[in-house]
Amino acid sequence: MSNYPDSHGRLPCASRGLAHCALTGHGRPSQVAGGFGAAFNAGFNIVKERATILCCRHGKILLVDRGRSRWALPGGAIRRKEAPGDAALRELLEETSLVVSNVQYVFQFVGLNKRHHVFLSVLGDDFQARPANEIVRCCWIRPDEIGRFAASVPTREIVALLLGAGGTAKPPAVPLHAQAGRVAP
Repeated sequence: MSNYPDSHGRLPCASRGLAHCALTGHGRPSQVAGGFGAAFNAGFNIVKERATILCCRHGKILLVDRGRSRWALPGGAIRRKEAPGDAALRELLEETSLVVSNVQYVFQFVGLNKRHHVFLSVLGDDFQARPANEIVRCCWIRPDEIGRFAASVPTREIVALLLGAGGTAKPPAVPLHAQAGRVAP
C-alpha cells in the first residue's frame, strides 16, 4: 500500500495518523506519528509534504533559523515527482551546505498543515553546517536544550519522538557512513 494520496487526494488509512486509526478502528498505522494536528487532519488532505532531517553530531542536533520564524530542523518542500529521500538530501545541502550521501528514513509526522517525512543523519567531525540560502543561522544543541529555544512545535515533537520522551535520550553517536544507511522512499 502506498503512503501517498490517491488521485482524489485521499490518504490510505495507514498514512492518516494515529487519530484516524483511533477514530475509525482501522488499526495502527505503520511508521506514522500523529502530531498536534493529527486529529484535525484525520480524513483531510495534507496541504504540504516536507522532508525533515534530524542531523546528529557529538550528542547534539542541528537547528536552523530562517530569520523570520522559529528555529526548526533542516528541511523543506518536496518537489513534484521528487522522492522524499532526495528532497532531504537536496534541502540539507541548500540550507546548511552539508553534503551527505545517505540519510535513514525514520517515520512520518503529521502536523496541522504539513506531513513531515523525517530522516536521520548521524554526522562525523568533518561535517560543518554553514547557513545558506534562506537560512541565517545554524546551531548545534543538546536535545534537552530544545525547550530553551523558540523552536517550532513540529520540531519539538519530532525531537521528542526520535530521542525519547522529553528529548532526554542521546542521539546516535555512530556516523551513518559507518552504519548500513539508505535513502528511503
